[in-house]
Formats: sequence, C-alpha cells, structure tokens
Amino acid sequence: SGDYGSAFLLVAGLIATGGVLAVRPVLSGGSSEIEGLMAVAAVSVVPSLLLGVVRGVASGMDRWGMVARERVLSSVLRLVLLVPLWLTDTLTPLTATILLAMMPLTGALAYLRLPRRLAPQEADTDGEASVRSLGGYGLRLWVGSLSGVLLARIDQTLMTPLSSAYELGLY
Repeated sequence: SGDYGSAFLLVAGLIATGGVLAVRPVLSGGSSEIEGLMAVAAVSVVPSLLLGVVRGVASGMDRWGMVARERVLSSVLRLVLLVPLWLTDTLTPLTATILLAMMPLTGALAYLRLPRRLAPQEADTDGEASVRSLGGYGLRLWVGSLSGVLLARIDQTLMTPLSSAYELGLY
C-alpha cells in the first residue's frame, strides 16, 4: 500500500501544481512578476510531497535522527544560502523563491541511508488493513489537514487579489 500512497501523492501533487498554475492570474493580482514567482514555487509541490513520504517512512521506522537531520539541514542550508545573497545585494524575490523551491531536494539528502526497500513483513491477516480502509482513513485525514492549511493561509491567498502585491508583502 506504500506504492499506492506514493502514486496517489504524486498524482495529487501534479494536480495541485496544475491548479496553482491555472489560478496564477487571479491570485497574482495581475502582476506578471508574481505569476512567474508562483510558477517557480509550484515546481516544488511534488518534491515537497514526496519528501513527506520519505519523512513518513523514516518516522515509521523510528529514524527520528534522520528526520531531525533533515529539518536542521534544510534550515541551516536556507540560512547559509540566503545570507550571502542578502549581503551581496542579490537577494531578490526570484532568487529567494528559487532557493526555497530547492529546499525539499536538499532536505532529501538526510534520507540517503534510508533503506530503499523495506524487508517483507510476515502477513498478519487479523491486523492487516485493506487498501480501501487505509484510503478512506487517509482521505478523511487529508481533508482535515487541507482544511487546517486553508484556514491558516486563506488570508494571504486572498490578500493579493483584493489589494496589491506590495500590501501583501507588508501584511
């Protein structure tokens, strides 16, 4: 069922990327610069989701050290790369967006020693969850998580079409 989950996330990520690309003109407030930045940022949706799969596998295997290393690596690398751009006056919205879009790929470095294939487990038909029951649970969980993210970000999403990119930056 892990392969199904990864495939589902890949498809969902591609749909989300397409959705972001489709609504760019509305959410950008008519700014072609912001539309371009949204396109660059949309490229990171699929890698971010797939990194979540790998992080979930590592968590399920009690490899909390790997998860912590990934989080620290991403944060430190972000700082190490953003500060020189800022100091050299080359930190622009485009360079920052490109850099932040690359972070899931750099975070994945922490999981290089994670086994490629998990050892087959002995079948336990009494406790084995069906793909349908896991899918139903995952869908309910996903809808709840998505609702929480939307509620947390809806103000920022609606700010640009209702005002301007400059005011969003101040907000």
